[in-house]
Amino acid sequence: MTSFIKTDRMLIWTSGTVENVSKAYLGRESVCLPVSLAGWLAGWLAGWLAGWLAGWLAGWLAGWLAGWLAGWLAGWLAGWLAGWLAGWLAGWLAGWLAGWLRKDRFLNLGLKVQISIRSVGLCGSDVSYWQKGRIGNLVVREPMVLGHEPSGVVTKLGAQVTNVMVGDRVAMEPNRPCGTCYYCKRGRYNICSDLHYLATPPQDGCITRFFCHPARFVYKLPDNVSFDEGALAQPLALGFYACERGGVKVGHYILVTGAGPMGMAAVLAAKASGACKICVTDIVENRLDFIRKIGADATVLAPEDEDPEMTAHRVVELMGREPDVTIECSGSQSGINTAVYSTRPTGTVVQVGLGRPSSEIPLTLVTLKELNIVGSSRFANNYETVLEAISTGRVNVKQLVTHRFPLEESLKAYAATLNKEGVKIFVDCSRREHGKST
Repeated sequence: MTSFIKTDRMLIWTSGTVENVSKAYLGRESVCLPVSLAGWLAGWLAGWLAGWLAGWLAGWLAGWLAGWLAGWLAGWLAGWLAGWLAGWLAGWLAGWLAGWLRKDRFLNLGLKVQISIRSVGLCGSDVSYWQKGRIGNLVVREPMVLGHEPSGVVTKLGAQVTNVMVGDRVAMEPNRPCGTCYYCKRGRYNICSDLHYLATPPQDGCITRFFCHPARFVYKLPDNVSFDEGALAQPLALGFYACERGGVKVGHYILVTGAGPMGMAAVLAAKASGACKICVTDIVENRLDFIRKIGADATVLAPEDEDPEMTAHRVVELMGREPDVTIECSGSQSGINTAVYSTRPTGTVVQVGLGRPSSEIPLTLVTLKELNIVGSSRFANNYETVLEAISTGRVNVKQLVTHRFPLEESLKAYAATLNKEGVKIFVDCSRREHGKST
């Protein structure tokens, strides 16, 4: 038996099945059916919509959250892994490279060698750069290491070096030519279009513990040649090259103007080349006294205010005739003019000394005497000859060595050179331990 209670908006059944209730309801209270069905449909739709919306929102939120979390985690993990891998790889590569560089490959520099510098001779050009900042058109525009007369010991080799070995005692020719220009290809690399000469702006010099240099300009020292003598190969090479440029031969009369280290090298080279008589002029008497001891046959003291023509007259009178070749080493106006006035007709004046950017010369006299005036710029292709001359005793350069200073006292060495306290002054660049050089 079915019973139900009628209200304003709905029926509430108390027993029976839904089907029975529906039938009973339809039979007796059909007027209430639309209200009840609409409510039921609305409830169902609202429930379905709420469920669907809640499900969709929950799914979307879960998906977005999962995606964001996965992306962040993946990015963090990838970044950390990449950073760790890069750091590990960089560290490993740096360590491997450092170990590789310590081997004899020596930075894979091919045809260069590393040299432990032992002795560097000081030169008047070093002093000029130090005090004046220039020589002619060569101007020091930024800090520059000085020194271009070196010798030392080979400590490392480039992979392609064959002419020297680690431990060899060597002299270094300070030229660094390009090797490919017009002049280099013809053996005149001393006037290379792109020449880098040690301690000449902007190229640094070699007053330092170690120096890297092209192996083709490194020469083994004979066993009986000291480091100081090896360093003196540089100024002596200048002297021999000047004699070559002037065509000095056996029997020639030679005039050298300027009795400094360059003039001394010219005297030694001219004597070794067979010169018959050598005369030297200078403004300092004690220099002339020394240069007579090393080979000059005659000297002329030429006061700075003396007319160069008068100096030339005294030179010719003392020598007995005009010189065949004059090697001008002072770079001074008076020295240049003395050379022109002194040299015999058709003779040669070799200009070695560097002074002012320009000088006046008696050009009419040059023309009338048909003089050959040639420049002598550094040297080329004679270092081995010079070392052989030193080794065999044909040239004695030991007599030029007067002072030596350790690297730490380089300024004292330059001051001594500036004040002309000695003949040839050297800086010892080797490391000193317990009073010994290493």
